[in-house]
Amino acid sequence: SIGERTDLILGNRLVVDDDIIAGTSGLVLTEWKLVRDADKPEDQRIKAKKQASRYSEGLLAGFELRSERYLILVGQNEFTVTPHERDGAILYKTIPIVLNRENPSKAASRA
Repeated sequence: SIGERTDLILGNRLVVDDDIIAGTSGLVLTEWKLVRDADKPEDQRIKAKKQASRYSEGLLAGFELRSERYLILVGQNEFTVTPHERDGAILYKTIPIVLNRENPSKAASRA
């Protein structure tokens, strides 16, 4: 579909039957964003949420977990963001992935 590129490649038309329905219970909608040093992590989280919301209304609308969506933010250095946000019936869970995590005792001394 125009404007809805995805990594999901089926190769042919999907026939939704009982086997497919049973297998989709583990699928979730995730949106990944890179948090560079110059970025505001919360701005990246908001972008991820908007994009996840858009995907859930488009071509892939039947394949995501409808009650929870995951916003994955990856950055080199420590950052904080809103961990979870409920928007109507949907819970957006933010998962920060920090590649250069600080020593826990050093981080605790700053808090």
